[in-house]
Amino acid sequence: MTVLDVVDTSPVITGPDGLTLQGTFRTAVPEEEPEIATLTSSRPVTWQITGGPDRALFRIDADGRVTFTSPPDFEAPSDANGDNVYLVEITATDSNNLSAVLTVAITVEDLDDSEPQITGPDGAVGVTSSLIMLEEGATLVTTMQASEPAIWSLSGGSDQDHFVMDDSTGELSFVSAPSYETPTDSDKNNTYVVVVRATDVAANISDHTLTVQITDVDEVAPRIAIIAKELKSDLRGYAFKSLGDMLAFNEGLFRDTGDCMATAAQGTVTPGMHLNEFSQGTSLDWAKTHCTARYRVIANVGASIDHADGDWTRRGLASLRIENEWRQGLTFGLGLMGSLPITICLRSPTVQSATTLYRSTAM
Repeated sequence: MTVLDVVDTSPVITGPDGLTLQGTFRTAVPEEEPEIATLTSSRPVTWQITGGPDRALFRIDADGRVTFTSPPDFEAPSDANGDNVYLVEITATDSNNLSAVLTVAITVEDLDDSEPQITGPDGAVGVTSSLIMLEEGATLVTTMQASEPAIWSLSGGSDQDHFVMDDSTGELSFVSAPSYETPTDSDKNNTYVVVVRATDVAANISDHTLTVQITDVDEVAPRIAIIAKELKSDLRGYAFKSLGDMLAFNEGLFRDTGDCMATAAQGTVTPGMHLNEFSQGTSLDWAKTHCTARYRVIANVGASIDHADGDWTRRGLASLRIENEWRQGLTFGLGLMGSLPITICLRSPTVQSATTLYRSTAM
């Protein structure tokens, strides 16, 4: 008698790692990933999906490869109870109609698949473009921000070459300060276009088109103000110098009335030397006095040299005084004074003059 061996045991299902699977096989896949696992058996079998609340979402190939019919989305789960755990029953049947049943539980895991949200210069979140106005002469444009840590870069724009961006801080700057009068943007209309990109740790990217409009700055008025300030200072200094010279020179002009008594009507030439208290310098002058019974005429000429603010200055000085004695002890007169400065540093000479009406009383 011959005893024949009969196959009367169910096939054994093994998982991707070669381990025998019984009851429930648990695995996890990232969202957007359709591949789950490939199952094998101890002998040739026919694979089928035979149950499970989410059976309609799966398929199994003849070689035991299990996949989703469409990639799962963690943010929008489609399993029966919406908990991102999908259940399916798989049956392996051999040629003797013996079968093994395995429940597969697939957990779908969340992935960072969201693009970083860029905040524009105007504070709007998630917009893809914005406009910023910037005065000419400035280099810093703006500092971009995102909803999550990101690496910043330039990804396009017709004027991309005019910009530089800090990849960690998001600071966007011009390579060189733009000029309104001489625009260098692609269409020469003072509108610079650049695309900035934010890339998060999961390599998700978001682009933002930034248009930088350059505005004109009044450069003339500030320059005029500076020139006016310098000119005012120079004129003030010049006025002090001139006043100092004329005051020093005038010491010789108002001579004692005794001059006439000493020189009588024929007149005399009297030299004098004076120190200028307003600048470092001295002056020399000569006075010609002519007297009559009631009138006295005094003419002065002189020269001065002084040094101030790094410049040597020479001046010619002149004065004329006419006096009339109305009565004893009361004299009225008219005096004219003038100076002509000529500086060694070739500044343009100017003429100053003054008219003085005074009253003097003889002692």
